[in-house]
Amino acid sequence: MSIIEIIRRNKREKYVKKMAILVLSNIAAISSLTTGSAKLLGAESAIAIFDDIGFGQWFRYLTGLIEVSGAILVLMPLTAFWGALLLSLTMIGAILIHLFVLRGSPSFAMLLLAVTSTLMLLKPVKK
Repeated sequence: MSIIEIIRRNKREKYVKKMAILVLSNIAAISSLTTGSAKLLGAESAIAIFDDIGFGQWFRYLTGLIEVSGAILVLMPLTAFWGALLLSLTMIGAILIHLFVLRGSPSFAMLLLAVTSTLMLLKPVKK
């Protein structure tokens, strides 16, 4: 393999990685911003879910604030890792709540956990 082929392959791999980060960041941000905003704005479904959880409505506001903050952080290159970490931890909590408290399907939270975890792997903290 020649030097030129190696350089081309390297450029192509960097481009694919940048596109993957862009797509995953947007998926995480849009879904977290949507669900977080619904919680903060008091959507009836969010109120009902947090009534069923039993921690009170303050927990709905806290969760909504965390999701919106994570969505904003994940869109900025310097804070993308930390936003993805924040959203991943939130989704782990959502999965556990769905499984053990609500007895419902955690599929959306699991999908978002996969997206944010992959984003953390692709966008590590720079030293």
